[in-house]
Amino acid sequence: MALHNARFGMFALTLACAVQGTAVAQSIPVADAGFEAANLTACNFIQGFGASSAWTVESGAGGAWRPQTCWEMFAPQGLHVAYLNGGTIRQTLTTTALAGRSYTLAVTLGRRSHPCCPFTSTTLSLWAGTRQIGSRVISAAEAPAAGKWGRFSVTATAPNDLAAGLPLVIKFANTGAQTDLDEVTLDGGGCAADFDHDGFVTGDDFDQYVAQFAVGNIAADFDGDGFVNGDDFDAFVLAFLLGC
Repeated sequence: MALHNARFGMFALTLACAVQGTAVAQSIPVADAGFEAANLTACNFIQGFGASSAWTVESGAGGAWRPQTCWEMFAPQGLHVAYLNGGTIRQTLTTTALAGRSYTLAVTLGRRSHPCCPFTSTTLSLWAGTRQIGSRVISAAEAPAAGKWGRFSVTATAPNDLAAGLPLVIKFANTGAQTDLDEVTLDGGGCAADFDHDGFVTGDDFDQYVAQFAVGNIAADFDGDGFVNGDDFDAFVLAFLLGC
């Protein structure tokens, strides 16, 4: 690590108390977050989500369904849920992605308890236009038990070189039999200096970043150029001092 970076880092650490406890997360609107736009009768489903929904089927089979009492699962919120049978669904938000900002995408994910639908894997991903900024694969090993729901999330930081004006895009995909989804949320408006993604910028973030930077971990690639060097450290320290 360059000497000036080390000195700057020590200076930043002495000022940590100036930004400790600063909350940085805020909710970002997701249209039809519970997949209720379809207005289905009990036990029915459709391909797609209805004309008024912001969700679209990008590939494969997916849409809305209303499980009610004729199926082994109930909607965790409202009446409808989304289903995926080897496909991808997406929503392009009206909110644009901001370079250097951290976002947390969360969804309630269900696993069918039926011979029709053994769970394989489901991917949660967040995009800025056509550029993916983060993803998480939920494997069968970590999925909920059969007939149950579980809450899953992925936190992603938009790279500092991200072009302005790109819309945030949410995508869900699976590789095989049915996965069910409900209660989609997206939190953001924070900053990449919240390195441990707990919603606050504190000395813990600084300590964790320094530890990753010291061993050259790609997680310390703060400017998103594919390399870990002094530029990343300088950019992180600046964001940390600002407290976002």
